[in-house]
Amino acid sequence: MSAQADAAAAKQKRRESGVPPSDADSIKVICRFRPARAPRKDQASTKGVKLSSHSDSFNLDEKTGEVEFSSDYQESKRFKFDKIFGGESKQADIFGEVSATIDFVMDGFNGAVLAYGQTSAGKSWTMEGPSIWDSDFQGVVPRSVDKLFEDIEKAPSTVQFQIIVSYYEIYCEKVRDLLNPTQTNMKVRETKADGFIVQDVTEVYCTDKESVLRVIELGKTNRVAAPTLMNAESSRSHSIFSILVDQQDTASGRHKKGILYLVDLAGSEKVGKTGAKGIRLEEAKNINSSLTSLGMVINALCDRAPHVPYRDSKLTMLLMEALGGNSKTTLIICCTPEHDHSPETLSTLRFGERAKHIQTNARVNEELSAAELKVHLQAAKKELANLVVVLGKASQGISEAVTSASVTNLGSLQEFLRKHLSRMGAKNTPGETLALETPVIPVEDTGSEEMIDGSQSVKHKPLDQTEQMADLASKVTSLEEEVELEKLRFEKEHEMFMFKNEEVSALQATIAELEEKLLKANLQAKRAQEAKEMAEELLNTATQAAAVVAARSSSVDRENGAATSSSEDPSVSPDQATSPSHQRLRTASFLARSSLSPGTAPRSPP
Repeated sequence: MSAQADAAAAKQKRRESGVPPSDADSIKVICRFRPARAPRKDQASTKGVKLSSHSDSFNLDEKTGEVEFSSDYQESKRFKFDKIFGGESKQADIFGEVSATIDFVMDGFNGAVLAYGQTSAGKSWTMEGPSIWDSDFQGVVPRSVDKLFEDIEKAPSTVQFQIIVSYYEIYCEKVRDLLNPTQTNMKVRETKADGFIVQDVTEVYCTDKESVLRVIELGKTNRVAAPTLMNAESSRSHSIFSILVDQQDTASGRHKKGILYLVDLAGSEKVGKTGAKGIRLEEAKNINSSLTSLGMVINALCDRAPHVPYRDSKLTMLLMEALGGNSKTTLIICCTPEHDHSPETLSTLRFGERAKHIQTNARVNEELSAAELKVHLQAAKKELANLVVVLGKASQGISEAVTSASVTNLGSLQEFLRKHLSRMGAKNTPGETLALETPVIPVEDTGSEEMIDGSQSVKHKPLDQTEQMADLASKVTSLEEEVELEKLRFEKEHEMFMFKNEEVSALQATIAELEEKLLKANLQAKRAQEAKEMAEELLNTATQAAAVVAARSSSVDRENGAATSSSEDPSVSPDQATSPSHQRLRTASFLARSSLSPGTAPRSPP
């Protein structure tokens, strides 16, 4: 119980701080070997044992997460991943390793799950399964939807949710909207807040998992697929299904959102194996080209290169945040155990090994409440006032350094020494009184106060020229050191002044931003309250109408003796319609529709 309590406390602390766990900044890589297509004598089970064929073999160690490749014709190689699954693995086993991504999305982080591998390696099976409705064989996508709505059920009653989904594919370097097939060449543009996005992509508001699954089913029917020699239903495009989880806490006023990206990449192909011709060949070229760009991005990120070529393809643009930006990412590399595909499997393993070294920067996408914004604004203004005081002191210190008497004294003494030494070169009589024509210069002495000027001679016992020169040189050196110290102090004061000045400018910008956010938060809160009141009024009206209909129906039943029934929404059971989460999602869906711009039709599930 103590360990569980510590884990729960750590998770709560992470949620409050907005910082992921220590391992959250690295891409998680899972390796999955599909079962062999036809059992052979030279190929055994893929669960934790040797996968061999002819000279090549892959040794899987599921406990350590290692794959060892050995061959008679090339050097052996060992790969290590976060988790390895053999051919006997279940769909639930795979999802168990990626389900934490849903937790991150619910916490306000962005998350991504990508499937990569050669054609026919099991990517679509892993991501979707043979049917999204079959609970036993569902893949990552439908299971993620299930978990998401389970977590919504468990959320506090004060939190309202909006679930918004979109589905598109990249086919021959063109982005196609799978929920609106008429949009076959959509623009990809870059934004400051979200990076690269698909412009005008269809967004569907969903209130339950069934509506999300229907959207997925619609998108699948519109996705480009065609038979090849290696796969009867080969995906000819990269697909990206996104789920936006937008949540508003009505108690605290906090607003946060997380986006889950579920990516099924098209498989790399060798034309000689797939038999691609004509349009299939053109598709293969585009698939391989975009995957090559993806590999170059992976290499650049691993090498910490100053330039990462995201713009080389539409795929890498849209995966920029998932690969090296604001996301908690899991990569599933799908491999084939057959000897014929050993080179492709080895290439996939190398890709996964490189991806494991990529660092992302996941952060919470959260907006503070109006009350919290006010606190931050007051703190920023107080800090600004303190900085202004410090800035004034720094400015005063610079002024004092500039007007320091030591600089003037040094110049006077250097001029005095120059003239004195020139005279000493002409007068060599020891003890001769020296007439000097320099300005009055203070001379430190432990004895009586004495002055050296143009009309006086030295009052104390004359020194020989060597001693006088040494004495004067010592004083000059002392003053030079003092001036150097003053210069250093001046430079430090000036540096501090400039630094504080920059801090003031930055803080002023922060205050302006906070004031703008506070204004927007107050406006949004007002609109949300109005929309909530309207939604409650409509809900009450609908409830009353349903009661009237039910009463009339009951009366008719008694009169006619016929069993009739009525339902407000045949797709939702009475128990489900009155559940807290369904009401919250329905209200949130209404709020989303009410916030659409004038003239824009609400978008709803098919």
